[in-house]
Amino acid sequence: MAKLILIGFMGSGKTTIGRLLAEKLAIPQLDLDALIVQENKQSINDIFTEVGEEHFRKMETVALKKAINQNVVLSTGGGAPIKKLNQTILKSVDAPIVFLNAEFKTIEKRINRDASWPLLKRIAELKQRYIKQNFIYRDLADIEITTDRKSPDLIVEAILEKYDEI
Repeated sequence: MAKLILIGFMGSGKTTIGRLLAEKLAIPQLDLDALIVQENKQSINDIFTEVGEEHFRKMETVALKKAINQNVVLSTGGGAPIKKLNQTILKSVDAPIVFLNAEFKTIEKRINRDASWPLLKRIAELKQRYIKQNFIYRDLADIEITTDRKSPDLIVEAILEKYDEI
């Protein structure tokens, strides 16, 4: 079973923090988006363009079902926890769910460096999703860590402190 599950909006640091946490815990890190890219041999952007977001979300659920039972630090995609079925899957595992929270302006700065995010071109829609999804993340999470103006090492330290308390 997953040891630790990271959720949060795109650009919140799930992949970077997941990698560092996996090193500290001496277990593999599994990034759900990377798994989907690997299995489909296409970028997330190409998948969105070719089959649409709805089909991508179905692929995400299939990948989540595979990943959730592995002994890993699991970094989900930003949209994975939004679907009710995925929420049920995430809560079914005896692993702390960590919400990496960042202000929207921080998210916007981070994602503007990477034009490959499929929703980047629609900032107004992105902000609405951010607001809505943060409520869901917060509701699912056992641990919430604010990532604004913190180094990855400080974020990992904060997570591990809270992880030890659970």
